[in-house]
Amino acid sequence: MKKVLLRMLSVSSLVLLLAPQATRAQGVLYLSNLGETAIGEGAIGSNACVAQMFVTGTNAGGYLVNSVQLLMNAPSGSPAGFEVSIFSKNGNPHSFHFPGDVPTNSLGTLAGPNPAIGGTLTYVSADGIYLSPSTVYFLVLRAATPTNQGAYSWSASSASTPVLTNSFRIENSYFASADNVNWTWVARQKMFQFGLYASAAPPPKLTIGGSGPGSLKVSWPNVGTYTLQQTASLDAPNWVTSPLVVSNSAGSNFSTFPGTNGTLFFRLKQ
Repeated sequence: MKKVLLRMLSVSSLVLLLAPQATRAQGVLYLSNLGETAIGEGAIGSNACVAQMFVTGTNAGGYLVNSVQLLMNAPSGSPAGFEVSIFSKNGNPHSFHFPGDVPTNSLGTLAGPNPAIGGTLTYVSADGIYLSPSTVYFLVLRAATPTNQGAYSWSASSASTPVLTNSFRIENSYFASADNVNWTWVARQKMFQFGLYASAAPPPKLTIGGSGPGSLKVSWPNVGTYTLQQTASLDAPNWVTSPLVVSNSAGSNFSTFPGTNGTLFFRLKQ
């Protein structure tokens, strides 16, 4: 587990901040139904958008999407402008109420090829799309051209039960739209096939600043759920929960520290 360490020597002395370095590797295959038997397909065009619903896992800091793999069939006609994106929904992000909670906001698109032939194709998120823990999202496919010109074809497996891996879940329902605005819920008919590679987001960066005479303030973004821990030496085998009071606000968490003549190291732990 990656940690953020903050070393404090005294109120007036040097503060050393060590932050984890983000990596842009392939990531971990957190969710997939690519190995399921295909039982159908869905046409993709400007007038035929498909949004497959999934739910993220429980990592406190959330996840950064590295890439998505799609199982596609050969297209028909001459479609163009294939697009893969991830959407959040309206309403409570951590629950789903059928059929009103529809795809609402695009969080970003993934780059990859137009599916000219059938097969498993990879679409990459260059900067990493952030996904919160235990939250409902949609993988949305659409195209620039209508289906009467041609259509891409997204392979689908049976929707008898949701697919659950690594505490992620593909729901056995999806949404369809003719205009990418008005969505129709389709339940327990099929699940569109994809694999999601992601990296567990590391704890956020700790920062330090003044907080009145003789005091300092340790703060970090209010994302995820973490415990502030401390130790007097990095050689010590055990970290303990810091006795500092953690205050919460809409944008950040912080603790006010009166200073010390000794050495303390701080970290966030999931």
